[in-house]
Amino acid sequence: YPGFPTDSQSPIAVALALAKGTSILQETIFENRFRYVSELNRFGTDIEIKDNIAVINGVDKLHPANVHATDLRGGAALVVAALCADGESNIYCIEHIDRGYENLEKALSSIGANIKRSKNEGTTEKETGETKSIQKKQTEF
Repeated sequence: YPGFPTDSQSPIAVALALAKGTSILQETIFENRFRYVSELNRFGTDIEIKDNIAVINGVDKLHPANVHATDLRGGAALVVAALCADGESNIYCIEHIDRGYENLEKALSSIGANIKRSKNEGTTEKETGETKSIQKKQTEF
């Protein structure tokens, strides 16, 4: 304070990634707050990190991806990105997300998200544990 809250930075990065033009986020409090960006770029975002600044070039749409949550807030950004992408995405290391969001699947499913939690028998330590499978609900108007 004053300024943009650093805890909101990662989910907002997804919105900025889908906005037209170029946006800039500057992190002034936490080192490594942008760890989630490499995973977010798997969805097709165009984000480049330079020290404590993220340069975000807007894209038209996101595509499904298999990603790993690096922390609570970064994990939230991955959930938002998965909900924006057309198709099924998988998020691994969801214990980070569970730390801050109780019954997230239930809450998001109640508004139309298609989220399934499953046990994963991954091939690497990073891929073991529980997984969230998220698929955007197709809505017709």
